[in-house]
Amino acid sequence: MEQTGKNRAVRNYKSNDLEENFRMDCEKKGLSHSLILSICMEEFIKKNPIIEHEINRALVYKGVKNLSNYNLSNLDLSKANLSGVDLSGANLYHSNLSESNLSGANLSRANLSGVDLSGSNLSRANLSKADLSETKIYHANLSEANLSEANLLASDIYMSIFSGTFISCTDLATTKITSVKFNNTSLPKNLSSVHFEYCDFGGKNLENTEFSSTTFKGCNLSYISARNVNFEGTYMEYVEFKYSDLTGAIFPKQTFIGMDFSESKLNNSNFSESVFVTYEDYNEYVHKVIDVITLLPQDLKDINFKGAKFVNMDLKGRDFKNTNLENAIFENTNLQGADFRNANLENVDFGQSNLSEAIF
Repeated sequence: MEQTGKNRAVRNYKSNDLEENFRMDCEKKGLSHSLILSICMEEFIKKNPIIEHEINRALVYKGVKNLSNYNLSNLDLSKANLSGVDLSGANLYHSNLSESNLSGANLSRANLSGVDLSGSNLSRANLSKADLSETKIYHANLSEANLSEANLLASDIYMSIFSGTFISCTDLATTKITSVKFNNTSLPKNLSSVHFEYCDFGGKNLENTEFSSTTFKGCNLSYISARNVNFEGTYMEYVEFKYSDLTGAIFPKQTFIGMDFSESKLNNSNFSESVFVTYEDYNEYVHKVIDVITLLPQDLKDINFKGAKFVNMDLKGRDFKNTNLENAIFENTNLQGADFRNANLENVDFGQSNLSEAIF
């Protein structure tokens, strides 16, 4: 025991002596020994990323307000309070930020690729030019957030709040967006390759918007303005276009199932080689057979239906005046009282459709 105590005393003496000599040597050279020690510690941390990560994680939960350009990748930061924190340029790659408070935070140019933002509060956050590719954004609040020029490539957005959100000039290619209502939100002019399910675009102005390879399933597009918009190459199913202005819109080679165009304006639009279908289907939720109905407005004048096909449709009393129906097919369709005056009926196949009281 006595020998051990002596050894400890010798070590302490040598340690203290070394520190004192180091301090005196720094003073002779006009250097701050505390600064030198700080630099050495910084270099040590840089060479030990695990230590650096734990320190940075501790800074997050300690409430440090400036974390600009910090490396916070692959960390569990769930439920962290980062409200108003400067995270501009920070690396948050593959971190867990679920249920975190990021309201008013500055995340401009931050790397959020692969991050889980489920349940997080991003209201009024600055996400301009941020990388949000492959992120999971479920039940998040993005009201009044700025996503200008952000990259949301292949991200998954579900039941999140978009109210007053700025997403114009945002890259949404290959993004899946489900059950989102775009309230007072400016949408990008390029929505190509985006997958929308059960989203609400009601009342939006979508003129001059690109929709190449876009999917709309169960979406509400009622009361929209989409004059002269090209929907070629889109996939649509169970979409409502009620009371929408689709004048001059282009819908070639589409298959319309469960679509509702009632009361919409379709004058001068192009539906060439498209298929309109109404049929019976078994619904597993209500456990019974239901009618999947596709509805068209009464006014079908001046439309290009060349090569179109209508199956089991109820088009009673529709006005087809001046419409191009060349090579169109009406299969088991009700055309009672329809008006075909001045329509192009070259090679039209009415099959076994009901033409009673139709006007030619």
